Amino acid sequence: MDELNNTVKLQNETNAEAAAPAETVTAAPAETAKPEEVKEETVSMGEFNDEINKSLHKYAEGDIVTGSVIGISETEVTVDLGSYAEGIVKAAEMSNNPAFSIKNDVKTGDTITAMVLRENKEGNILLSVKKADDKLAWDKLKELKDQKTVSTVKVAAAVKGGCIAYLCGIRAFIPASQLSVSYVENLEEYKGKELK
Repeated sequence: MDELNNTVKLQNETNAEAAAPAETVTAAPAETAKPEEVKEETVSMGEFNDEINKSLHKYAEGDIVTGSVIGISETEVTVDLGSYAEGIVKAAEMSNNPAFSIKNDVKTGDTITAMVLRENKEGNILLSVKKADDKLAWDKLKELKDQKTVSTVKVAAAVKGGCIAYLCGIRAFIPASQLSVSYVENLEEYKGKELK
């Protein structure tokens, strides 16, 4: 009798073990996402919608935009505006400084602020850094003056009585008497130098 009870008990244990994996497999798909995961998806969906809306935004002539430089050639700079089209800044629209060089003065990843000129036939947005500088520069120069900010400028040329430099795209004159505490005989020595 004990032998029969042991056999039945052994069969019951075997049947229970065989049934257990089936319950585990069935239970796994029934798990639900945690509340934090659902919240993250909602936030990222909102951000995604914001990016879509931004990318579809049409720019008007005269708008001031900011973007990141993604391409540089001899004749133009390509700017990612996060929009439906890329911005293009022709070399002539980059700076008022005659010594400006796209290859030397612009790097991929630089942030550029420019004014929208128009959309070209290819659908790109033509931009002007010079016009944006003209519009924004005087406010910026006033802010620098009010905050007594020390700026670094590169001397572009030596002229009678001093040197020419550019600050915020605006041509600036530095009198010879302000270049040094001592008398400056040769102004040409300052050309190309960076001064604070």
